[in-house]
Amino acid sequence: MLLSFLYSSLAQLMKDIVLVFRILDVCADSLVNVPAYEEPMSALLQLCQLPYLKEKTSDETTYEQMAIECTEQLGL
Repeated sequence: MLLSFLYSSLAQLMKDIVLVFRILDVCADSLVNVPAYEEPMSALLQLCQLPYLKEKTSDETTYEQMAIECTEQLGL
C-alpha cells in the first residue's frame, strides 16, 4: 500500500527520502533469502528517478545533504 502510494506520484517528497532508502536497504539485504523482494525493490529504484518535491521552503536546506548522499549511494 505504501509502495503503491509512493510510486503513483509524479515525484517524491524530500522528507520521504530516508524512508525510501531504509526500505531499499531492507529489500537489498533480504533479496538473497527472499526473492519476492525483487519487485518492490525494482519499484523503489524507479521511484528514485523521480524529482524531489519540497513541502516547505525550508525542506531544501533541511534535506539537501540527505538527498545528495542518497543519490550518491545509488551512483546516479
